[in-house]
Amino acid sequence: MKKETKRKKKEDYSTIKSAWTPNWLTVTLVALIAVILIVTLGITTYRLSKIATFAKTATNEIAVEKPGKMTYEEFKEKFEELVKKAETMSPEEFQKELKGLLMKLSTEDLLRAADYMDGRIAEMATKVTAAETTESEETVATEKISETVSWGWETEWYRSPFREVTKQLKDDLTWETLAEPGIFPGLNGNQTRWNDFSAEETPMLVPEGGWLYFATGSYTLSLFDSEKDEITDFLFAAPAAKERIYLTIVKGLPANGEDLDLNQIVMATDYVRAAGTYHDMPTAAYVSLDWFEQQIEAAREESPGIESPNVGDNGAEEVIVVIIDLETQTVRAWEVVGPNNDDWQRVNDL
Repeated sequence: MKKETKRKKKEDYSTIKSAWTPNWLTVTLVALIAVILIVTLGITTYRLSKIATFAKTATNEIAVEKPGKMTYEEFKEKFEELVKKAETMSPEEFQKELKGLLMKLSTEDLLRAADYMDGRIAEMATKVTAAETTESEETVATEKISETVSWGWETEWYRSPFREVTKQLKDDLTWETLAEPGIFPGLNGNQTRWNDFSAEETPMLVPEGGWLYFATGSYTLSLFDSEKDEITDFLFAAPAAKERIYLTIVKGLPANGEDLDLNQIVMATDYVRAAGTYHDMPTAAYVSLDWFEQQIEAAREESPGIESPNVGDNGAEEVIVVIIDLETQTVRAWEVVGPNNDDWQRVNDL
C-alpha cells in the first residue's frame, strides 16, 4: 500500500512538472523582456547579463516548488513596486525579490501574471519610447539654442596693457578694440590688397594678437579647424536687410609669449558672393579709430568705396558695427546713428 502511494505521488508530481514546463517558457520570455525594460530605466548592461542569467535559472527552480502563497492582485502590487525601485537595486536584491514573487504564485495565477506583465511591459515600453523621442527633440532644441549669439556686454574682454591712448569712443566697451594710435591695413608697409568673398564659403585668418576686418551685407561666422576640415563653434549670424552693411572686427587670441600657434581661422558663409571684402591685421594693441570711422563714412556716402560693397550708389542707410572676441567667443554690436560717425547705439537684436 505504501509503495502504491509513493508511486502515485511520484506520478502526480511528474504530471504537474510536465504541465508547468510550457507555461514557464512564456514566463521566461516575459521575465527577460521585463529585465530589458528595467535596463532602459537605468540598470546597466552588466546588471542585465546577471539578471538575465538568473531569470533563466529561476524558472527551472520555481517550477519544482510548491506554488500558491500569493494572490494575483497581490502580485500586481508587488510587481509595480519592484519596477519602481529596480533602478536603485543591486542585481542580487533584484534577483531575490523577483524569485520571491514568482515562487508564491499558483499555476493559474502564473498564467494571469504572464499576461499582466506582458501588457504592462508593452505600456511602459511605449512611455520609454515617448520619453526618448522627447529627449531627442530637446537635444535638437539645445543644439539650435547653442547657435544663438553670445553677447559680450557683461563679459570682460582682454585689454592691452599698452595705454598710450589719445582718442577713444564714449562707450567704454569699445576701448579694448578701437583707439588711437592703432593698426590698420597698409600701416608699416603691410599688404593693402583686399580679398573678396568670391566662393561659397571664405576661410579667413585671425592672427595671434592681431585682428581681422571685413565688410559685407550678411554672413554667418564660425570657428574653423583646418586640420579636421570642419566648423567647430558658431560665432555670429548677421541677417540681410535692405540698405544695411556690417562692418566687422574680429579680435584674435591674445599673445601669451609661449611657443604656441594661437592663430585662428574663421569661416564666413551665407553671404552674397563677390559682395564682401576682408583683410587681416597683425599684432597691435588697437585698431585705428580714425581709420575705422573712415570705413563708416565710406559705407554711408553715395559713392561707396571698396570697403563697403553691395549697398548701391546711395550708400548704406544702416551701418552695423560688429566686434567679435575669439577668446571669450562673445559679440558686441552697435548701430551708427545720427550724422556723426562716432555716435553709436548698442543693439542686441538684428
